[in-house]
Amino acid sequence: MKRISILFCLLNFFIVVFAQQMQKVDSLKVQLLQHKTDDEKRARLLLNLAFYCQPVEGLRYAKEALGVSKVIGNKEYEAISWEYIGSKNMFLGNHLEATQSLIIASQLYKEAGLFDKEALIYFTLGTCYTSNNDYTNGFKYLRKCIPLFYEQGDSSRIANTFLNIGEAFRKINQLDSAGHYFKKALNIFTSLNDPSKKFLVIGNMGMIHAAQKKYKMAKDEIGLAIEEFSHTENPYLLSVFQSEMASIFIEEGKIAEGGALMNQSLEIAKEAKLKEQIRDISFKLSEFHEKEGNYPEALFFQKQYKIYDDSLKDVENIRAMEQQQSRFELTKKEEEIENLNRINRLQKWLSYGLSAGVVVFILFTFFLFRVNALVRKTNAKLSEQKLIIEKREQEKALLLKELNHRVKNNLQMVASLLNLQARQLKGHPAAEALLSGKMRVEALTLIHRKLYRDDIDTTINISNYIEELSENLVMNFGQKFQLQRDLEPVDVNIEKAIPLGLIINELITNSLKYGSSENQFPLLSISLNKHNGGMIIAISDNGKGLPPGFDWKKSDSFGLKLVHSLIGQLNGNIDYIYDNGSKWKICVKSKELI
Repeated sequence: MKRISILFCLLNFFIVVFAQQMQKVDSLKVQLLQHKTDDEKRARLLLNLAFYCQPVEGLRYAKEALGVSKVIGNKEYEAISWEYIGSKNMFLGNHLEATQSLIIASQLYKEAGLFDKEALIYFTLGTCYTSNNDYTNGFKYLRKCIPLFYEQGDSSRIANTFLNIGEAFRKINQLDSAGHYFKKALNIFTSLNDPSKKFLVIGNMGMIHAAQKKYKMAKDEIGLAIEEFSHTENPYLLSVFQSEMASIFIEEGKIAEGGALMNQSLEIAKEAKLKEQIRDISFKLSEFHEKEGNYPEALFFQKQYKIYDDSLKDVENIRAMEQQQSRFELTKKEEEIENLNRINRLQKWLSYGLSAGVVVFILFTFFLFRVNALVRKTNAKLSEQKLIIEKREQEKALLLKELNHRVKNNLQMVASLLNLQARQLKGHPAAEALLSGKMRVEALTLIHRKLYRDDIDTTINISNYIEELSENLVMNFGQKFQLQRDLEPVDVNIEKAIPLGLIINELITNSLKYGSSENQFPLLSISLNKHNGGMIIAISDNGKGLPPGFDWKKSDSFGLKLVHSLIGQLNGNIDYIYDNGSKWKICVKSKELI
């Protein structure tokens, strides 16, 4: 009953606050109608409305305030207008418009000598850029606000800036730089006696030391953060730091202790309904149980990871659709404003023509009516057509994104299932076939991932693909091959890249299997050269090679049969040469690459 009473009180509080805000907005709108001719008061009222109103309506008032501010020549009001335009656009997800508006605001604040507001704009810009992974511009603006905060003596904002810079460096794995800024933030937060921020920084420093494998320091620091946030009831940070501590225990070989702590972290995330944390911890637990040979548990957490990952992707799609809807509503509002402005201009000209007589007035009124009707009819048609086109484009984009996402996940799931089944059949003759199938699926997955990641519809860079595929295969086989590559960049159509990728996968796999059997220093060499508009790919090793007289085209090996079949699809040629080892030479003409 006590908890229900508290919730009821909070609900009443928020209702009262919301009602008061709505009353304030209504009052400002009434005052705005009363001050149509006083531009100074009108600009102030428009800025207040922009501040208190919801993003779409607030953005409209901010733009109107900007126009009035330019007319009266008030640079401070103009700067505030740009700041509100930027903040409302940032809320709506229009990051490009937001950053451009905030940059203009910072320049105007600087010209007006309002350096405290200029510093806050730089801080907001830096945070906006880093949150969108534009670290170059993020670092630029975060560093620009630091000397301004020093001039103002604002230690708290200086420390927060250092914390943001350190976290950005940690995300891009520049750990030394991250540690440097975390230490500077820690010193200030300690002097300010801010324990929450202090232990947040200490926990982040522990994550840096964990990445550097300095486990003793990492455990001490993360342990302090866990103790702090377990008392302050911050489930997100508690779950983050506990899962990081669990990973350290597992790396140190304390399997039972690490697994128990990881499960405890998962329970905290579930209780607090932290979907991102549940997804990330489920992935860690899947890897943990797979390494321990507990494949049913590994599969369970893999499925749980996929469920939450799909859920978060769906949330992102919904948010994108809401942002599109907000943009559409804003455009519609702007069109309505423009129509009203057009009518006002026509009415003003009409008032000037009244002195010319009743006849001119009647003719002008008729003209206004026809123009107004035509404008409304045209705008109605344009709005309807624009809405239909936007909805279709959104549906196509979402369907294509979902399709790519599902194909990638399904390929990864097939490879994981083949890998798990092969491990369970360890020693059985079928295990090798399953592993070969897994590598072929991973070769297809790599092609799809590069196509999806690079946002290219029809082509991929085959040299980058060969480089990544060869590294993955050498790592999977666990053999100390000396890998030599000489690859010229060549773009290949996706339909040709798939069979070509499978051929390369089979030939590299054969070299890794047989090229090191009697060789203390195995060597794998891969080259790609353009030739007469086409390309030549050579794959060689220093192994014993095929038996003399062996006709690989008539071999019963499934892999070699697959190579022979796929090279036919490309209308290319493939030759085998023994030159102190096996050497395969693939020739494909230019017209087959497009």
